[in-house]
Amino acid sequence: YWIEEANRIDPGNFSPRRNYMSTLTPRWGGSYEEMYAYLQECRFQQIPPEHIRNLEAIIHNDIANMHRHDHKPVEAYTHYRQALMLLTGIETAETTEALRGLIYSALESNTLDRVSDEMDRYLHIVPEDPQILSYCGWLRENSGKLAEVMGDYKEAALQGDAWSQFQIAQILLYHKPLATEETRSEGLTWLKRSAKQGYEPAQK
Repeated sequence: YWIEEANRIDPGNFSPRRNYMSTLTPRWGGSYEEMYAYLQECRFQQIPPEHIRNLEAIIHNDIANMHRHDHKPVEAYTHYRQALMLLTGIETAETTEALRGLIYSALESNTLDRVSDEMDRYLHIVPEDPQILSYCGWLRENSGKLAEVMGDYKEAALQGDAWSQFQIAQILLYHKPLATEETRSEGLTWLKRSAKQGYEPAQK
């Protein structure tokens, strides 16, 4: 079997083990019992502890993804959080997946304010994600941090996020002290950009 050959060539490998773990997910015909059994096998093989933690995080991420698919954001949030605890000090694709999943699970359970630190961490890894930037801006706006809000919204708006374009327009047109005669023209420009993309509130 290819995983046995990979282990023979490099007993401490990680990428082949990670790929093999992914083949054991339920959507590929495997099960979580098989995934945990393989995790235990890897422990017996005495591979580096950080590799074990990363492999276990793959399981939690997959369970969380299944919960999100089943519209169970609270359960998904718990497993993404467990994945992130396992990935402390580790920056891999699984870290990014867990952070993004945690943010969306919090959004879907109306608890976005719980993940402000995770949004900042995610944006440090993926600085140009317009959706997460817009959520970050919304959170700062609701916390009264207007000086930081415009930066988040503009980053997202410049990448074509219609909702963020509309939010900028609202702030520049109506939100004092930022809304002045001088900002009105810029506000209308952003409103038109949002409307042009079909964002219904901007078209009214």
